[in-house]
Amino acid sequence: MATYLSDDEEHLRLLGIFHYVVGALTALFALFPLIHFSLGLFFVLAPPHSTQQQGAPPAIIGWFFMIIGGMFFLLGESFAACVLAAARFIRSRRQYWFIFVVACLQCAFFPFGTALGVFTIVVLSRPSVKQLFGLGFHPRGFEHPHVYSHIDALTLGSVTDIIQSKWSRLGLGADITLYHMSPDLETFYEGSHSFHFFVRWRPNTISPSHIH
Repeated sequence: MATYLSDDEEHLRLLGIFHYVVGALTALFALFPLIHFSLGLFFVLAPPHSTQQQGAPPAIIGWFFMIIGGMFFLLGESFAACVLAAARFIRSRRQYWFIFVVACLQCAFFPFGTALGVFTIVVLSRPSVKQLFGLGFHPRGFEHPHVYSHIDALTLGSVTDIIQSKWSRLGLGADITLYHMSPDLETFYEGSHSFHFFVRWRPNTISPSHIH
């Protein structure tokens, strides 16, 4: 069983790498429609006297090129961003159905997208891989450890009043929070900490002479 799980982990690792590569290539090829966009922009900004001898209005053709080129550019870059996001989700074992949908869309882009999409669908369809994403039922004879995670937090802070008046007080403060977590979370959150700088204003609702 340990070998079977390690094969799933290895295949998911390869899928993550291939998605990064295909996403980068998709983002690169999505730049080509900018050529049509630039050509259309030239037609739109061309001096009127240089296009009056043409039979069709060049401005309309220019706008057509700009709209089509811009649309394909945005669609291509958006799809590339989805592929790169899928690569990140594969590594973090999150968003199973997002990855699955992106894999189905990749099948339309022959040859690299088709090969990667089919391979991704095959790997994601395994019950053991679904378990790694926290989905699906346990197949007969499948066993895995139940991991209970914990996070401990310690926050230290201080605030000092720098301006005091009869009606209010204004202070500056800061705090820092340190975390200690179980080993299974350190891969994603190791070294996590937070700190804040803040300004505090409080009205003086009670006169100091009334405090006992």
